[in-house]
Amino acid sequence: MKPRNRMKIILILLFISFNSYSQNTKGYFDISKDEFYYEKMSSWKEKVYDDYDCEFKTTMDNDSILIFSAKNFIFKEEYQLTLNEQKKIKKIEVFFTVHNGKLENWFPIKYPIKIGNFYKNIGTPSITKENVSYSRIYNDKNSEFTFKKYYKWNNALYRETKIELEVGQGIAKLPIRNKRGKIKKHRTVNFGYFAQTPKGKGSVTADDINFNVASKVSDGVTKTWNKNTNEIKSLLDSEFFETSNSIVGGKLFPYLFFIENTNDPKEYFTKFFFIANSIYNIEFGDEIFEKNQKYTYTTLPDGILAKAIGMDKDCCIEILIDLENWNKSTYLDKIFIMFHEFGHDIFGLEHSDGIRLMTTNKLELENPSIFGEMFHEMMLEILKKQQK
Repeated sequence: MKPRNRMKIILILLFISFNSYSQNTKGYFDISKDEFYYEKMSSWKEKVYDDYDCEFKTTMDNDSILIFSAKNFIFKEEYQLTLNEQKKIKKIEVFFTVHNGKLENWFPIKYPIKIGNFYKNIGTPSITKENVSYSRIYNDKNSEFTFKKYYKWNNALYRETKIELEVGQGIAKLPIRNKRGKIKKHRTVNFGYFAQTPKGKGSVTADDINFNVASKVSDGVTKTWNKNTNEIKSLLDSEFFETSNSIVGGKLFPYLFFIENTNDPKEYFTKFFFIANSIYNIEFGDEIFEKNQKYTYTTLPDGILAKAIGMDKDCCIEILIDLENWNKSTYLDKIFIMFHEFGHDIFGLEHSDGIRLMTTNKLELENPSIFGEMFHEMMLEILKKQQK
């Protein structure tokens, strides 16, 4: 398949996945259902800054902006809540400026400093920028802010709400005025920024959770792909590699690991085949035809989730699935075991072949991204085996 045609097919598949995953929006937090926001507004002073000799201030602007802040000679933290007409919170922004010391020593949330936590817990940002400037009113004055680093996730999850998440850190120039109100100089300070904007139907669905897992899996693939680029280049022709490399690095790549109908085993093969063939140029036999695939729900011994019994049949896939364990399994469990069994059934891989994804049929991972790393390793081994 020519790379250009391959890209068209991939984009069509991703477009279909994206539209099926998108939802209508309500666009607000209901603080009566989320203790975090209630605590922040009712006992924030006492719980967070009681020992820091802070000056506290709460203001309401035009019935739509609620601001509460804590300030001392070292730092200022300001929560800005934007409300809709029903007084529901439609956006929460946190600004934290440090006037004395390092930002990382004081930012209570820490995430803008330890951005790796977000990569781990949410996945690759939808948008990443550097040196972004903007102006806003801060300390009742128009101030210049520059994001040295800015990240945005379009589909993050927070408790029972799907959100758009923005995180940044940088430098702010705050005006210092004399008694007449004239700016006599600017003070440069470090600042951190954190914003949550609710979206979706107001509650997290199974699809949201599964896409979150898919995004983390893709991060693992991307991480190991970038480490192995020289080896991959040696295994693929240059044009094929360039197309694959652009897909793996693209923001829509997570949708390749997102399966909407998680109870249909054929869907797992469709994804497995598509990624292996279109990204890694791995060849398949007649297994690609639906008539050559057989998945049987049954009862398996010793808590086994699935078992490939078609390893000696070159023409077809045949996998047994324990119904009870399948119904109790997570999305990650299911995609792992199906990809594991495809490795057995289609490519004849053994537990003893030294491929991490094949060493066990039970998955115990700290993070889905590790599964992505294991999947990439298996693809490379299959490709090398085929080329021999």
